[in-house]
Amino acid sequence: MLKHFVVPEDEQVLVSEPTARAGMVALFKAMGVASSDAELAADVLIVADLRGCESHGVSNMVRRYVEMYADGRLNPTPNVRVLRESPVSATLDADLGIGLHVGPKAMDMAIEKAALYGIGAVGVQRCGHVGMLAYYPMQAIQQDMIGVCMVSAGGGIMVPTFGSEPAFGTHPIAWAAPANEMPPFVFDVATT
Repeated sequence: MLKHFVVPEDEQVLVSEPTARAGMVALFKAMGVASSDAELAADVLIVADLRGCESHGVSNMVRRYVEMYADGRLNPTPNVRVLRESPVSATLDADLGIGLHVGPKAMDMAIEKAALYGIGAVGVQRCGHVGMLAYYPMQAIQQDMIGVCMVSAGGGIMVPTFGSEPAFGTHPIAWAAPANEMPPFVFDVATT
C-alpha cells in the first residue's frame, strides 16, 4: 500500500467491526442517505478494511465522501434508473449517487441476468466513487459465478511513462472466481 494511505500508529483509533459499521451507517444517514443505502455503503468500506485494502476503507475515504456530499458532487438520494435493458444487459443512470450503494445493486442485477441466461452485464453512468472494486465481483462468487468489474476513472490523474503532465485515469479492474475447494480467486488492480 502507498505510504500516504497508511494511518500513522499514533493517530490510529481501533474499533470493533460492529462499532465501525454502526458509525459508518450513522454517518451516511446524517448525510441524507437512506438507511438501506447507508448499510450498503458502510459494508463496502468495512469489507475493504477487513480485506486489508485500507486505501479504500474507512480511514482513507470517509473524509472524501463527506466533502463530496457537502459540495454537491454526490447525490444522497439518487433516482437510479434503467436507461436501456436487454435480457443479458442493462445501462443504469446513477444520478450522481455514490457507487458504494449503486454498485452492489448493479452487480445484483447482473447476477440475476446471469442466473437466467448465463451472462449478465450492467453498466452504470453518472456514478460517484465505487470504493474497493473487488467488492462487486466478490458478490458473484457467493452465487458460484465469475464476476468482473471495471471503472473508467477519468483522465488527467496519472502521468504517462516519460510524460510531464497527467493524462491517464486509473481505470481499475477486478475479477473474482470461485475455486471449488480452494479459496476464491480475487484480483483487483488499477491499470496505472
